[in-house]
Amino acid sequence: MAHDLIVIGGGIHGVMTAWIAAERGYDVCLLEKDQLGGGASGGWFGILHGGLRYLQGMDLRRYRQSVIERRWFMRTFPEHITLQPFLMPLYGQGLKRPEIFRAAFAADAALSVDRGTGVAQELQLPRGRVISNAVVLEHASCVLVEGLEGGALWSEAVVPDMNALFAAIAARTSAAGAILRDGTAVAAPLVQDGRIAGVTLEDGEEIRAPKVINAGGGAADGLAMRLDPDYRAEGGSALAFNLMLDRPPPSECGLALYGGAGTEALFLYPSGERTFAGTWYLPWTDGSGTEVPEDAVRAMLDAVDERTRGLGLRIEQVQPVRGGLLPVTRAGTTQLCGADRFVDHAAHGGPSGLYTVRGVKFTTAPAAARKALALAGM
Repeated sequence: MAHDLIVIGGGIHGVMTAWIAAERGYDVCLLEKDQLGGGASGGWFGILHGGLRYLQGMDLRRYRQSVIERRWFMRTFPEHITLQPFLMPLYGQGLKRPEIFRAAFAADAALSVDRGTGVAQELQLPRGRVISNAVVLEHASCVLVEGLEGGALWSEAVVPDMNALFAAIAARTSAAGAILRDGTAVAAPLVQDGRIAGVTLEDGEEIRAPKVINAGGGAADGLAMRLDPDYRAEGGSALAFNLMLDRPPPSECGLALYGGAGTEALFLYPSGERTFAGTWYLPWTDGSGTEVPEDAVRAMLDAVDERTRGLGLRIEQVQPVRGGLLPVTRAGTTQLCGADRFVDHAAHGGPSGLYTVRGVKFTTAPAAARKALALAGM
């Protein structure tokens, strides 16, 4: 059977690409080698970030994109989203100072006046504010006191059940007419006269389409080199993971904890009676798998303890851990890519009609999907 488009990869970027293409009237077949919503999408930490950190760095394009796509999720799947207050203790380091956050919150309010348009009343985001030391400690007595200069308090759109949201997205994709096939591994491309004509599966089945979008997430680069042997991927991947801790949350607020210059924030937030913690990154090399080593889990727990007081996190409190791969600028590092990557393989001497996308954020997956389809002329 012939289709208009084959999408490879059943993570958020692949499914969003299939959904949007199907809504535009294209006959779409999505192929996923494992299960839909696995990999990085399945281990996602559940926060639909509105781009505040991009605003601090004056990256207005990514900021507005985050605002717009977060609003899309809140309009489309309100039953799967709730608001969660977050608190970042401020210690006068770099941009993490009260005066910087006051300016950032003022700019956020001015530049996202449309963020609640069409969004249910219970999901309207309040304006962020800077609070005093005393109020910080009322909310979270576990934060470090030495050097504390107040805190930043804002709200995020949070997805309490990531699997339920992904199932809802997949259901909408199927309802739009896309065929979703999991447990289906691609072996090789079908190429005729320099153009992609489809793919061959590992069991020998041929699936035909004049255009193929490779959205295989962590496997995308390896798959791209199988589909286009002359292609050489740029960058690499890092192994990212989050933890679910079987212990009460330390605050009714989520906590954004920095460990000093050059460190990524660690987020702790309530998940019922448990605590969700994320995200930790490890260098990754091709073929090393996505099993999270216990020493990395311990290192993350130690880092959380160093940035708080009195939590005493233990390895015995950790629920099963699943890791996923995210794109980085250079192989062997944890320096995450700052933007989605798109490849038109014909521009690199490969078969025309073949495209690769590696997305960096769950929140902006709809925008990445639209750009991938535009690249494919769809």
